[in-house]
Amino acid sequence: MRWRWRRPRAAVGALLTDGSAIADTALGAGFADQAHLTRTARARAGRPPASPRERRRAPRQP
Repeated sequence: MRWRWRRPRAAVGALLTDGSAIADTALGAGFADQAHLTRTARARAGRPPASPRERRRAPRQP
């Protein structure tokens, strides 16, 4: 069961560290395309792969 998380986790980690496009990251992590990564991340974590990146960029509310 753990092997199902390796590629999505690696892709999200790469999105956070290098800032590349989601499509490029998806291909680099072994997914067929950006949609494949997005579907897999939503099925596993319940949210799209870019959501951690967006949360990092969002300014904090006082």
